[in-house]
Amino acid sequence: MSSTLLACIALLVAGASANIHLTVIGDTRRVVDLGVYAFSETGFISLKVHDFFIADPEAFLTNDGVIHHKEPIGFVLDSVESAQSARIEKNYAKGDGAEHRQCFINDDQVKPTLNRIHFPINGKKPSDISEVAFEATVTTPALYALFFYNCKGFNDTSSSYLRPIPVSFDAVAVMYNTDAAGVKHYLSMASRPLPMVYGLCALLFIALGVLWHRLMKGSPLNVHRVHYVMLFLVAVKSLSLLFEAGKLHHYDLTGTRSVWDLFYYVTLTVKGISLFSVLLLLGSGWSVMKQFLSEHDKKIMMIILPSQILVNISIAMIEENSEGSKHWSSWYDMLQILDVVCCCCVLLPIVWSIKNLRDAASHDDKAARTMARMKKFRTFYIVIVAYIYFTRIILVMIENSVSYDKTWLIKGGGEVAAALFYMYTGGCFRPMAENPYLEVDRDDAEELEVRKEVTGPQAL
Repeated sequence: MSSTLLACIALLVAGASANIHLTVIGDTRRVVDLGVYAFSETGFISLKVHDFFIADPEAFLTNDGVIHHKEPIGFVLDSVESAQSARIEKNYAKGDGAEHRQCFINDDQVKPTLNRIHFPINGKKPSDISEVAFEATVTTPALYALFFYNCKGFNDTSSSYLRPIPVSFDAVAVMYNTDAAGVKHYLSMASRPLPMVYGLCALLFIALGVLWHRLMKGSPLNVHRVHYVMLFLVAVKSLSLLFEAGKLHHYDLTGTRSVWDLFYYVTLTVKGISLFSVLLLLGSGWSVMKQFLSEHDKKIMMIILPSQILVNISIAMIEENSEGSKHWSSWYDMLQILDVVCCCCVLLPIVWSIKNLRDAASHDDKAARTMARMKKFRTFYIVIVAYIYFTRIILVMIENSVSYDKTWLIKGGGEVAAALFYMYTGGCFRPMAENPYLEVDRDDAEELEVRKEVTGPQAL
């Protein structure tokens, strides 16, 4: 597993200095959304297209041997409201636009309200488009989406069926903004505040880690093994935020990836594993109410943790690829759903703990205390559900609805929500003598010792 992780991360770090890089071979899509970028009034885009080939090129040539203008083909930079609206435009062009044989750049339904920059392939000889370069200056601040469109064959009325016209090309787009001093900034304007945001959030989590360490030192007799796992989680979370801030800052200045990416993806994966481990162990009561993991708990961990590793690596690789890659949206949505499923599976040990406490309260002379503990675990369960729903669903919906220049606030809000969740969890399970979440009665302890003697050390 570790060798696979490092190999995947090496592929991510090996990228070149390109905001967008897309290679398609024999692609029949009529519209391809390559990605979005927020320009300032001093923006610049350089688009280089290599090895462009269209199937049956003779059918689209004029008498002079150039690709005719009747059915446009090329690239276009459109102003859009959000990345989601860019995907909606692409889906519309693939559906209703293609059905009515309305070319993407001529369709009033998807025309931008602010600005559009054309990079046409028409009017060139096939030999000239094997390698072609376009450059443009952007003076209208907005969020822009880069599209490839292929309207060849739209005027063919010999058949009601719109026959596919495969194309192949390798496109590299470099986009940046310049400041008053003429310094290039490769980060989108929507992402420029993120290095500072992540840096400040890292300091917040470092402070939480120091506070947690002091709590552990202040009550050493009540410290359990799970408390050390929680300390490790906060440390890894802090490091992942620091490395993400460094990664984005380096990319903003150079437009290239670096070793910061390697550190970030490693700590991001370890953080995800640690978070799920902490929630699973707290929900099962490991090292606190029992010194062993049940078979149910072990099976959940053996399924969820490897799944979370694969999901994290896959999402990272998908996000680093161009959105124009075939099936990009389908894979991304599927991985997001799998991530939510993993989060929901973490709740199972908590549900089992609540059920066990309810059963114990029904025939226990300490029913009041057991019911109190059950209610607290139920509250913890509700908080986890709210955290998952807010960070995995609500924030995504808000990000798709707010203005592009406010999306960095959503990222920061997600980290603040994580900090609040960590603080709540730490407050519930902090090491202290009379903690109702961690309280174990003497009879319960004797029962655990008996079970440990019966099951043997292999159950630990």
